[in-house]
Amino acid sequence: MALFSKESCVLCEKEAGALGRTKLTDKSSKLYICNDCVKTKLSPYVLPGYMSKADIDGHLVQREKDAEIYEQYFKDFSYPKVKELFTETPWGSWNLGKYELRHHRESGYYCIWEPYPKEGQTFDVFHKDEAQGACIWGEYKVGSDVKILPDTTHMTLTELKEYPDKDIQRLTLTIFTTHPYLSLIDIPMITNGGKADANERIRENALNIADAFNKGLQEELDEHKTTNKEFRQSAKETRKSLFGALKEGAFNEDAQAKVGTFLTQMQARKDTTTVDDRIADLRRTNDPKNRF
Repeated sequence: MALFSKESCVLCEKEAGALGRTKLTDKSSKLYICNDCVKTKLSPYVLPGYMSKADIDGHLVQREKDAEIYEQYFKDFSYPKVKELFTETPWGSWNLGKYELRHHRESGYYCIWEPYPKEGQTFDVFHKDEAQGACIWGEYKVGSDVKILPDTTHMTLTELKEYPDKDIQRLTLTIFTTHPYLSLIDIPMITNGGKADANERIRENALNIADAFNKGLQEELDEHKTTNKEFRQSAKETRKSLFGALKEGAFNEDAQAKVGTFLTQMQARKDTTTVDDRIADLRRTNDPKNRF
């Protein structure tokens, strides 16, 4: 039976049973990659079950390029000394519990660092221009109940009371990018609870990262946003033009223009989206699972 048969891995050519391999998406033939190659050769942020052999090959080429970027900008990474705390150093970093996000300021590259790396381990890198947005989400343990924190880009005092740091059981930072193989990066920061103070620091760091990566989204929304003052002024001018047109008995060009502007602003306000709306769109479009 196929379930118990062994198949050769497309990368190392070793045979692997059903529990030790992942089927690729190629429809012309049944191709597999073994679990060992997934762990040692692929990024932990890709899903091989949603990749073809061509995707795997392209990903490995990209990993070589990313490794060169890492060697150039992050190999010599060092934390700032006490006397450098108030000056800008080549690197910045955010502690994310099980992981760390490092930033090379001049080049604009980010590196996802795993403490205590294994020998020969490579690290995933992406550029600031590839970052589209970010959010956190997680699971909170309250007594015997589990409360889910959905994709979140910021937390109000009310939300912090509803989702206290002491109750965090699992917390993940998701970064959305245009990187060819890292479109959705899930960084598991907390995976099995923790102390409230440590959880708070990790959560705050993650939300600071989200703020930085969502800045472009917010600026885009602000650029097309009509303020309440502008809307009220437009409504006032439209009424004035309409009354003037009624008195004259003719709907002149000025009244047409004022009405057109007002209707456009009304539609814009109706269609107003938030950063969280955009994050929801990125969740749908960047998730490899949604391609099938």
